[in-house]
Amino acid sequence: MGLQRVQVFLTQEQYRRLKGLARQRGTSLSALMRELVAQSLAVEPQPAEVQAQPAWLEASRAFGERVLARRGGQMLSTDAAQWL
Repeated sequence: MGLQRVQVFLTQEQYRRLKGLARQRGTSLSALMRELVAQSLAVEPQPAEVQAQPAWLEASRAFGERVLARRGGQMLSTDAAQWL
């Protein structure tokens, strides 16, 4: 298992409680932190699931940007109620 060194800032209370929990479990603070991170990530949605947008939504956004660029950044000033 390849590990990456990271620096984490904890409050004194967080550090004290984590050290105590690690001691209770007979493990190191680092091993406990890896376990807790793994558990947290297991219940969180993957970034791709969170950020994925339907293709039509992205195409619509891109089209709007192109139209706005052609108009020199000026939005259309129309009253939608007039169209009804």
